[in-house]
Amino acid sequence: KTSRYVREWLAVVGVNDIITVTEDEKFYIKKENVPDLTNETFSIQVNCFLPIFMKAYDKMANVFTKEGPLGLAYSDFADFYDAMATLSEVLHKKHLISGFIPALGSGLKERLEKGGVQCLDVGCGKGFHSGLMGQSAHKITTFEIEQKIVSASHYPKSHFTGIDITHEAVEMAKQQNSKHDDFRKSDGQAFDNLEFIQMNAAKMDASWTNKFDVVMIFDACHDQTRPDLVIFSRLFLR
Repeated sequence: KTSRYVREWLAVVGVNDIITVTEDEKFYIKKENVPDLTNETFSIQVNCFLPIFMKAYDKMANVFTKEGPLGLAYSDFADFYDAMATLSEVLHKKHLISGFIPALGSGLKERLEKGGVQCLDVGCGKGFHSGLMGQSAHKITTFEIEQKIVSASHYPKSHFTGIDITHEAVEMAKQQNSKHDDFRKSDGQAFDNLEFIQMNAAKMDASWTNKFDVVMIFDACHDQTRPDLVIFSRLFLR
């Protein structure tokens, strides 16, 4: 039974030239096509959203009925946070440190390196951006070398706070940035310049007024219920 399903699936992707089929019906992936069929590509990650959204299809259809609810909750989209975090990482991993931060100007790169800068990451998801920027001693993997990812310039002397509206995302962020040896000091201790807090960005703690030097939002503002209120996070800049 299982082998039949596998063979039918292979035939479908084979006839569409996603994989290659030999005359004796052997299936294989060309070496040059492997990167396009892994999680490190934008196209693969976008397609991963389809099953996530389809799970909420019936609930979404009900929203359009006269007696239906006003909308859906974030919790109706199971696995969204993990998929969105992976997509955001694919989009920014190669260029966040080497290109994006220097391009912002205002001496931000130098200020972060010098230290003492308080950064707020709104809608942090799994905490990739804050984690990459806040921690040093990153071990460059073979894959990263092949992909020419420049990740040597991190900012351990500055402090990064990530907030997200969902408990699931914050817990994933804490785990993501604590379990990997790549994100630890040379003595094995966790970094103390990084924290993740569950908080609604549209209703941030008033005590944070004038607390931060930099407010960042990566791939999050357009997904929020009240982005107009989230934009007011600039009031927390000092």
